Amino acid sequence: MKKNIGKLILTTIIAASALSMSTFAEDVTVVGYGDPVSAETAETAAENGIMLINETAETNPVEVAKGYTTKTGKITAITAETTEEGEFLTITTGEGVDGIVFTTSASTVVYDAKDGSVKTAKDLTEGMEITAVMPANSIMTMSIPPMTPSAMGFVINAEGTSVMVGKFNDELVNEENKLALNISEETSIVSITGTKQVLTAEDIKGNDCLIVYGATTRSIPAQTSPIKVVILPTVENELTVKETKETVAPTVALRDAAVAAGFEIKWTANDAPVVLEKDGVTISLTLGSTAYTVNGEAKNFTKAVALENGSMVVSSEISEFLK
Repeated sequence: MKKNIGKLILTTIIAASALSMSTFAEDVTVVGYGDPVSAETAETAAENGIMLINETAETNPVEVAKGYTTKTGKITAITAETTEEGEFLTITTGEGVDGIVFTTSASTVVYDAKDGSVKTAKDLTEGMEITAVMPANSIMTMSIPPMTPSAMGFVINAEGTSVMVGKFNDELVNEENKLALNISEETSIVSITGTKQVLTAEDIKGNDCLIVYGATTRSIPAQTSPIKVVILPTVENELTVKETKETVAPTVALRDAAVAAGFEIKWTANDAPVVLEKDGVTISLTLGSTAYTVNGEAKNFTKAVALENGSMVVSSEISEFLK
């Protein structure tokens, strides 16, 4: 009975809307409804310029797990260091909590968005705006600004161009349905790891790619003939953490919790302990381990310290010592 009444009301609305739009045929009326309608009713609505929106349907977009992410900023400092393995450049973008320090090497790739040409880290200069490309689960230190060796490459930004990363389907549309690629003869397709093989549009399908592009259409998805397509290697989106059979406490972002409590954070390398210090209290913990110490006294979390979306998270059990 409820559905029949709903359809009757909807049919009445359609009829009334059709009359009201006899003069303004190009107008579109949006009608919300809670029950399903027949194909005939929906067709009648469409013919009369009425868009039916099912208010009970799921409208939240599907969240897509990203393999890579980008960080854009202006270079504020560049320092060089020579070791036995060669020369390394440290690129700082921004300042304080808004900045990131990237450590580069001879293998770090740089592209110029203006023409897609290949550069090196030595071509980067202070004042340039660059976009760094890195795995979404990249490791960063707890320092301010944070440091990371995980950037696979950089793009020197240019006016009128954009940079994005994403995975593309067989129609060369990214997973968020925001960008569609029209490969032209001018499009350069390469692999960030290097290959002598000539790459084509077929190599883009199903892969994470860095896209450097200019103008786009206003369609959904937007279409573009990219300047450069850089195919990226596959990365794992999730980190597996072994949990105990005991009740596992929720996690907190270590950096946020420590800074809020006034602790100084020291972390020099990925495999080195993170040390928190404040007023004679020293807490030491290690990524991937449940073991930690408070002023030298050994303790254990119910869940190992892990990375989530590039940030270190730790069991909320640590909160009792962050006072």
